[in-house]
Amino acid sequence: MSVDISVIIPVYNADKYLAAALDDIVRQTQENIEIICINDGSTDNSADILRQYARQDSRIKVVDKANEGAAVARNIGIELAEGKYLSILDADDLFEPDMLERAYVEAERHQAEVVIFDNDRFDSESGRILSKNQYSNAYVPAENPFSSDDVCEHLFTFSFNVSWNMLINRQYVTNHHIRFQNIEQHNDAFFSVCCKLSARRICFIEETLVHYRKNLKASISSGHTGQKNIFPGVMALIAIHDKIIKMPDYDKMLRSFIIYSSNLILFNLNQTRGEDYFNVFQTVKQDWFTRFSPDVICPANYNSQVSYQLCKSIIENDAITHLFLLLDTKMKENQVMSANKQWIFSDPRLKPGNRLVIYGAGDIGTDYYRQLSPNYCVTLIDRAFARYPDRSLPVDSPEILTELEFDWVIIASQMTKSVSQIRENLIKYGISEDKILSPFEKSVYLKGSSYESDCRRHM
Repeated sequence: MSVDISVIIPVYNADKYLAAALDDIVRQTQENIEIICINDGSTDNSADILRQYARQDSRIKVVDKANEGAAVARNIGIELAEGKYLSILDADDLFEPDMLERAYVEAERHQAEVVIFDNDRFDSESGRILSKNQYSNAYVPAENPFSSDDVCEHLFTFSFNVSWNMLINRQYVTNHHIRFQNIEQHNDAFFSVCCKLSARRICFIEETLVHYRKNLKASISSGHTGQKNIFPGVMALIAIHDKIIKMPDYDKMLRSFIIYSSNLILFNLNQTRGEDYFNVFQTVKQDWFTRFSPDVICPANYNSQVSYQLCKSIIENDAITHLFLLLDTKMKENQVMSANKQWIFSDPRLKPGNRLVIYGAGDIGTDYYRQLSPNYCVTLIDRAFARYPDRSLPVDSPEILTELEFDWVIIASQMTKSVSQIRENLIKYGISEDKILSPFEKSVYLKGSSYESDCRRHM
């Protein structure tokens, strides 16, 4: 019998988290899969864990090899794969039980070459759910499937450019000779982009199916600098740029690419310390920004004035001068964060005895809950409610809305796209718009009221 999906997992010293990831894979509701685990020269107990699971599940194949990095391991997995589709995952993440089935059904329904799904992040130490790890789903077409042409102007920013949030048709990968770039970090950026560049039929599932583990002390994809190359991220960007600059739609893609590449560069540079900072700075200055004329690095090609100014500073200044600008920017950000250490909800429409529902259990929602619950009857809901079992606050599914009596629903999100999606979901549940309070939509501010000043002060 042919295999539906080949799951490829590179493994390097992941024994602390490997069993949890494998549990999520072997328990997938899509059962007709093969699980190819590439043990990339692990020196911990990863190999023993893999063999234990392989003895228990015949779908698991273990390949041992000398350590060469995640890219080589993933490429070996692709060569060995026999499934119709490829799922290329990390050994330290967690996965919803129907992740593969949801993606497979969507791919089969639309004969898709690529299926992309949503993801979130969680802190490895605390288990706390962090923000979504996506760029802007606002640019995803409303209907599946769509082509790369449909998202050409947002190709690099409509989804996160990694390999583990996709299901890809294996024949499509083979026909287009798509492989992972052999660099130490960011090696899936080129692969992910290439999968999207040529795709005629892309599907997007707007549900969180992968939970990406952050703050790992050792990971197959951790770190900002490499042993062989000081900043592998620049090598990834150069490979992508060399490919797209030859394409007829390069000018249409350019702004999205500048936003994506600048975010990657600034984040990694800002996280680098000591001598590495100066080396990374020089690499970025000499090897990256020299590729672009001054009219490309301009405010119109950025979605953040801060990002533009920092990129301009790299071009015009030396590493020390840029560092002072960076420190000044960070100081201002910290001042804002300090002022915003608690999210305050204020709306004159609330009356004593009102029954409230807070939609969103992130930082904003939990602060709202703690503030309002002493004086109101409050229910906290979130679409990812299943991921909050260990938290001190009770989080319910949005489906409970059909059973509750309430006066107001408060949308606890400042992300424009998230607010819009939550509002649409609430309306689908039959909730009248005049019962929805959305503090971060400026259109609902009460001009001149304390509500307006509170929202602006704490944004």
